[in-house]
Amino acid sequence: MLYTFPYTRREQKRLPLAINLLGYRHLQEPVSRASGFPLFQWVYCVDGKGEFIINGQKSVLSPGQMMLIYPGEPHSYRGKTGEWHVHIIGFSGGCCLEMLRVLNMHRSGIYHFRDPEIFRNYFEKIVAIQEQIAAGSAEPMQRGKAAGRGRRGRNRGKNPFQAELSKLCYDFLLDLSASVQFIRTSIPDPGNETVKSLIAYMEEHYQEPVSLETLARQVNRSRSYISDIFRKEMQQTIMQYLTALRISQARVMLVEFPERKVWEIGRECGFESPSYFGETFKRIVGMTPAEYRMS
Repeated sequence: MLYTFPYTRREQKRLPLAINLLGYRHLQEPVSRASGFPLFQWVYCVDGKGEFIINGQKSVLSPGQMMLIYPGEPHSYRGKTGEWHVHIIGFSGGCCLEMLRVLNMHRSGIYHFRDPEIFRNYFEKIVAIQEQIAAGSAEPMQRGKAAGRGRRGRNRGKNPFQAELSKLCYDFLLDLSASVQFIRTSIPDPGNETVKSLIAYMEEHYQEPVSLETLARQVNRSRSYISDIFRKEMQQTIMQYLTALRISQARVMLVEFPERKVWEIGRECGFESPSYFGETFKRIVGMTPAEYRMS
């Protein structure tokens, strides 16, 4: 479900941070916004998976991950599974941009939690305020208006819930910055349908042995055709893309499962040889899997 927190222009201008939108276990429908959205958005994946395209770059959001979307950036998203539920926090304010950049959350994309309890705790507090507003928001707002009439409008329009939400937004972003890590998993969104089919197959089967012959059979084309069209569309070979996809998944798992052995993660991401996984990871990422996990 989606809820909005209404603000007057005066309130919106007065508060440096404001929470404007709340989505609770929202069954997310496909969305396409060519001109973006006027709010900053945190989209937290509760269950299922979703595919985002932001500024022509595609990413897949999995459970326990969050997508930060800056306002005004063209984007679209849709579920990749039968049902896709998300929590959403939409916020705005004059100091949003500067604060996010200072806190190293300076771009749209997928962020992974080291401590998901931080998000859950703050989300529950915002939900609790929404429930208070739904149960009796008219009463404090009416009191403010009455006081305004009796005191030359000094308290006119003030709403105690808005100030509380502003404080929560500040604390939330501050604590969140120490617990999230940006994950570079985006790729160009292809326009060719054959290339889209090849990518979709690799995304579903990257853990398995994948050959050019297998891919060619999937799209009923020749090896030479799929190799040429993929290179033309994606500016890289099919195997280069598959390797980068496997490394991207490994980066996520190294952070998400610190108790798992490096070689186990490599094998689950399609690398049969631990040494080849380590060499390939260092060549692409610039550090070993163990160093990446520690960083």
